[in-house]
Amino acid sequence: KGELTMSEVMEELANSLFEEKLPTWWVKLGFASTRPLKSWRLNLQDRCMQLEDWINDPLNVPKVVDISRLFNPQSYLTAIKQITCQSQGLELDKLQVFTDVTKREAKHVDAESKDGAFVTGMYLEGARWDSTSNSLEDSRPKEMF
Repeated sequence: KGELTMSEVMEELANSLFEEKLPTWWVKLGFASTRPLKSWRLNLQDRCMQLEDWINDPLNVPKVVDISRLFNPQSYLTAIKQITCQSQGLELDKLQVFTDVTKREAKHVDAESKDGAFVTGMYLEGARWDSTSNSLEDSRPKEMF
């Protein structure tokens, strides 16, 4: 007759794919996100690519790291602080962190940072970055980004 019986799990998967939503058990195995399925998959692919590049050369920190693709970006930033303290003989609890926003794109960075790291993937909420004055400004009403 050509009839197939689908289990409840298979039916939930089919419905999620049809509605372009993440199946619940994918979220348990991967990472939680409010993105639609296609965007989530592309983001997962980018995350895996960044990690694979790092795994291929584990002793060298990449020139630029997209911290939005890390599962725990705070641990990466802490590690950078520790490496900087060790290389310069500083105390970790007395270290001051400074952020310098550059106008370079990640692909145009040709050397590692002298102190610290180059990162991309930082986002603002409730404010905007004004590139002409190189400072934080109030967000504009009804303007997303």
